[in-house]
Amino acid sequence: MEPPVDERAAREAPSAEHPPSDPSGVVESPRASESSQPESSRPAGSPESALWEPPPAELDPVPRPEALGTPASSNAARPSWAPRVAYAPQVANKPALLELATATTAEQVLLICRVEASISGVDSYSRAEPYLRLRLPGRGRPEVSNRDRGRGELVSAPVVSLTKGERLEASLAEKDLFSDDPLGRVSGTYGGSLPLTFGGRLMTVECRGVPREVVERELEPALRRIDERLARMITNDPPRLDTVDFGMGPEGPSGTANVQAGLEDAAALVGWDDPRVQARRARLEEVEAAFTRGIATQVERAKAVVVEGPPWELGRGALRIEGLRLACGRELARAHRGLSLAYDCALLGEVTDASTTTVAVLEGASGGLGPLQRLRVADLEGRRARLAAVAILDASVPRAVAPDTVLPAGETRRITLALEALAQGPTPRPPLLLIAETTADGSDEPELERVWVP
Repeated sequence: MEPPVDERAAREAPSAEHPPSDPSGVVESPRASESSQPESSRPAGSPESALWEPPPAELDPVPRPEALGTPASSNAARPSWAPRVAYAPQVANKPALLELATATTAEQVLLICRVEASISGVDSYSRAEPYLRLRLPGRGRPEVSNRDRGRGELVSAPVVSLTKGERLEASLAEKDLFSDDPLGRVSGTYGGSLPLTFGGRLMTVECRGVPREVVERELEPALRRIDERLARMITNDPPRLDTVDFGMGPEGPSGTANVQAGLEDAAALVGWDDPRVQARRARLEEVEAAFTRGIATQVERAKAVVVEGPPWELGRGALRIEGLRLACGRELARAHRGLSLAYDCALLGEVTDASTTTVAVLEGASGGLGPLQRLRVADLEGRRARLAAVAILDASVPRAVAPDTVLPAGETRRITLALEALAQGPTPRPPLLLIAETTADGSDEPELERVWVP
């Protein structure tokens, strides 16, 4: 089953309104940098092709392993960008797979458990944001949870083999904004056959096993989807400084996030350590490394022609920024406690809007600051980030101005621009290249401006 389309990805994807531009990064005029030559017509050996040297689009065949791994081995192979609370993700089509759960013993099965809960204040998941956690026997007591993917009455656990007498534990909790509230737990003993049913007054759990052959049949289209997405990344246009998220991700239709989602779909069936999953994860890392090298080359070229600040002026001088510096960790927490809880780093400085109109300050991923609509950041190592949130600090007291506040033109305010690292990588470090999309007064057409922060 094809996963749902990421609507935010569709919004972030390049469009006619934000056309891709020359990836060389050395042009002074954003308008002149827009490339009119289609990718297919660029000759081999051109500057553009030199910036993008990805690995081959086709993977060498990886045979089906004789045996699958274990929850412990899957957890050991879990990538850093995957949720930490589970040794494997949740399968996307649990109800359909539950109908195919005909295994009579728990020997390398995909375990799917259905929970019916009814306690004071909880009646068939009537409370907000409930989720399930299933803890298995074995080294480290590996567990799975549907907290972040597919909440509801079903939870899945791949590569499960149980020995008679081993115990499982199921728990129910409520997901809140700041903490999770435990609602209770039950446990049961595997008697040597499936289905396994256990519970108490809190809830009843029934676990069934999907046989290996059914799992393999489900895995085939999941692997094909990953291969198709990897091929799109590799055959895509080269990395570009002047396109959304630098051209490839993580949110673009051919980007890193979509391949990672495909890897999660496969790992949900056979675990992270399956050699077929590992081969595709390794190829993704090769593509990302090539992409990062391309960005680093462009940043190196761009720094020679970009004027350094301070001050930095954007939007044809409408927005003046001074004292800009990168702050991370405790320094960011001192500047803006709220943003430090969600983001690792931010740019701090002072901003003056010299336009003839007031400035609407927005906080959030779609936020902007006066003429500044989007901001991308890259460093000499190819690390990259984008503007994720804007906060303006009141001049007299150390607190953020509320979202959607209208500020009078011409006032100087302290500014915090929270950065979201792309491709699950580290936040860029100075010196930094800032690529801003701005709109001048009376114009809906964005312009690209670059500034260098040493």
